[in-house]
Amino acid sequence: MDPSLTAGFWLPAFSGAPNVDVLEYARTLTIRLDSAINALVDVFRNTTGTPVIGASAPNILSTREKGRWQRCRLLHFDLGSLGAGAAFLKDTVAAPTLARAAVALNDAFTAQVATAECDNVVSMVEAPERWAPFQQSYENSARIFYRDRYTQLRALHEADRGFALALNAFLPAAHQFPIFPALPPTPPTIGAVR
Repeated sequence: MDPSLTAGFWLPAFSGAPNVDVLEYARTLTIRLDSAINALVDVFRNTTGTPVIGASAPNILSTREKGRWQRCRLLHFDLGSLGAGAAFLKDTVAAPTLARAAVALNDAFTAQVATAECDNVVSMVEAPERWAPFQQSYENSARIFYRDRYTQLRALHEADRGFALALNAFLPAAHQFPIFPALPPTPPTIGAVR
């Protein structure tokens, strides 16, 4: 993997021996997923949760705004690798409670599509001529992202918490970990009701 295309939460494909390292791989996945989701929520913390008004060209977007979308794109790529890991676990773990939690986690990954808009917005900034009219393309992608991302990320985070809880029952005591707190019901954007 090209290090410039990750925000640091990338998970390589499983390469261990069957039934030997699968639980450690699952442990790494669930902890990285929690961190990646929280990092993504933080990227858009205290923003308006709406597209920039009048962004008719990339130069209208501030460096800070472009940086947010770039960071979100990298996290989207990380989530892709974590989703591939979840699909592997869904097809690998056999214990019924862990298998059900792995299926729920995989399903939540499948439903999480909003972050693909981050890749779209960065592509628009990099090659606006391919996304004409820019303002309409940017606003459509940003609206879809802001409308759906938090709901989808919360659902993914809840599935990750459920998987972590099931996983802890199979880990040796020394490898068990605290279950991460739930995300708040509303996104931490300006004007959000808490």
